[in-house]
Amino acid sequence: MNVLIINDWISTIAAGGTYRVQGFAAGLAEIGHKPLICTSWGVVEYSRDKMTHQPNVKSPGYYLTTTFPLLIQTIRSIIRRGVPDLAIIQMPSPITKALSILPLLKAFDIPVILDFGDPWWRQNESQLYAILSSYFAYLQARNSLLVTSPSKLILRLFRGINTIHLPNGVDLKLFRPTKQPGESGLIGFLGVFSERNGSRIIIPTLVELLKQNLNVRFLLVGQGEDLPVLLNEAFRKGVRKGVIVSGAVRRDMVPKLLSRAQILVAPYKEDPILNFIFPTKVPEMMALKKPVITAPLYEILTTFKVGEELLIAEYDYKCYSYKIASLLEDPNYGRKIAETGYKRIVRDFSWTELMRSLLKELSEKVQ
Repeated sequence: MNVLIINDWISTIAAGGTYRVQGFAAGLAEIGHKPLICTSWGVVEYSRDKMTHQPNVKSPGYYLTTTFPLLIQTIRSIIRRGVPDLAIIQMPSPITKALSILPLLKAFDIPVILDFGDPWWRQNESQLYAILSSYFAYLQARNSLLVTSPSKLILRLFRGINTIHLPNGVDLKLFRPTKQPGESGLIGFLGVFSERNGSRIIIPTLVELLKQNLNVRFLLVGQGEDLPVLLNEAFRKGVRKGVIVSGAVRRDMVPKLLSRAQILVAPYKEDPILNFIFPTKVPEMMALKKPVITAPLYEILTTFKVGEELLIAEYDYKCYSYKIASLLEDPNYGRKIAETGYKRIVRDFSWTELMRSLLKELSEKVQ
């Protein structure tokens, strides 16, 4: 089956970014289908071994690159490659992306999946844009066969429409356990270090652990606007030697760096909007067969077995330090958490298994 995956850009190098688009492509290819990724920059044949890095054009240029250029590239892909059997549209911005493409796909009677892999209501968008996005998303979903989402909560917005919940998956060829055990006392953090992602409790947590005479160091993998703030705070509190910073790294380096750690932590601030997001880095951390501590987000609480597959901590540095200390003091418990979590990820969260599930759901709904 030829599948056309439509997005405004693609990068196999940048960490994060278009991971969900790549996951769809990798999973489909793994089970024998032929995915093509159509972007404003052209049509890319997805290959795990091929490095592709297109620029992520942001506002105001973003809107110019996702309306007519993306439509033109979609037309070119159909002319050159033929009519696809299925189209998947990645939709963080429904007004500018899919609105111009859907009539074309409908004219060719191509089944469409609208994938809300990244919520379109963002804090830097105006309220008017959020309202219009919601309205157009609803209209577009009504004319499509399926809507997928990283959060089960979003499905409530589309009652009466063909919908399924498809969480963010894991590339198990990239995120996999290593034979080398983690360095004792090394605690790993991953992501964009921002207030929303819980960065403000990282240094206080380190200070609290050091007060307990625990020999710990924190490994920060990634970048973000809060990173200089964290380092300045570490200097002021005299714990800078306990903080290792990788900075921005290529995606293929992320699992190698995190595998150095004994425990992995993904803190999040208590923010209602985060309950609409399935945190990608949590299953990726679990796939490394490490014990993971994260926040009590809706998707975490309704997806994983807390205390068996991972641990949660309230947004408080004392709570995080307590959970970390408990794993350091009982390594056997940490290994049990890590092994149970790893088995769950392999069973349910590989992109291959998720694509099988998606195509099965699509087939049942079409029938």
